Amino acid sequence: MHWVAHPIIRRGLILASAYAALAAAPFDTSGAATLPQSVKVTLTDTDGEHMTINVDRTAIQSGPVTFEVSNLSQDQVHEMLVIKSDGGGTPLPYDNNQDKVIEEKTQDLGEVSDLDPGKSGTLTLDLAPGRYILLCNEPGHFMHGMQTSLTVSN
Repeated sequence: MHWVAHPIIRRGLILASAYAALAAAPFDTSGAATLPQSVKVTLTDTDGEHMTINVDRTAIQSGPVTFEVSNLSQDQVHEMLVIKSDGGGTPLPYDNNQDKVIEEKTQDLGEVSDLDPGKSGTLTLDLAPGRYILLCNEPGHFMHGMQTSLTVSN
């Protein structure tokens, strides 16, 4: 005589087998999504010749990073570009006539552009290990101090 399990019992046995297989499987987090790190960036100026980019950290781990950019100026539009640096101190290509870095000749990875005074914005990038420059490329701002470096390590 052949024994046949009731459909509810059979379903319970299948579920129990599936749970046992899941419990025995190794838990792999290598492909799990990583939450972005955060870098707070403040764009400021005291006048047309004294301008700064301040960051809350100058070193981060490789992977996703969100730049939280705030323009604290009273009357100047600012922006923040992320440019991959060669790390050797080579000057960025500069157009003296336009008083700006020539973005097309850099490794420009992205930007939060044209922030009016008091405004903010964000930019999320997946950064590899290396050195980066954060800068404002509004005319004259880079040469008046709106640049800082960021180091990304493994």
